[in-house]
Amino acid sequence: MPPAYQQTFQKSEQQLASAQYLLNVTYRTIQDPKLLIGVITTLFSSLEHALTAVLIYERSLLLIPAYENNFEKKFTLFRSNSAKRNHLPQKHIELIKKIHSLTELHKTSPVEFQRGNKLILCDKKYQLEPLTLELAQNYVELTHQFLNIIAKIIKIKRKQ
Repeated sequence: MPPAYQQTFQKSEQQLASAQYLLNVTYRTIQDPKLLIGVITTLFSSLEHALTAVLIYERSLLLIPAYENNFEKKFTLFRSNSAKRNHLPQKHIELIKKIHSLTELHKTSPVEFQRGNKLILCDKKYQLEPLTLELAQNYVELTHQFLNIIAKIIKIKRKQ
């Protein structure tokens, strides 16, 4: 049986593959911007599994202390220890924050609507956050790059 960090990383890869399928096949067939939030939610799951895999790996090497299993605490530990130690590009930290904020906005948004081929999310102050196909494609590509970096950190050979 593979170590826990490998299993967690495999879940991350599966979630990324699901997001890519949802974007490249389902979205292109149906053309419904509401599917973009599904892509974002799946990407968040992929990113969270990937950073958890690093934390499990580093915990097994006794590089980090024990941590609670909630996203905020894991992300803080990841950003302050793992990201710095492994010289992760800031764009990937920003990606995780952005995807997390979009998923939280979706959960708490009083209003969501379509405008053309965009999904518009509103916060409680009615600040608008558009979600487009191009943004979703960019997030998928950045997530793919992030998983490649994580695979190198935890020494997993990854299919390209």
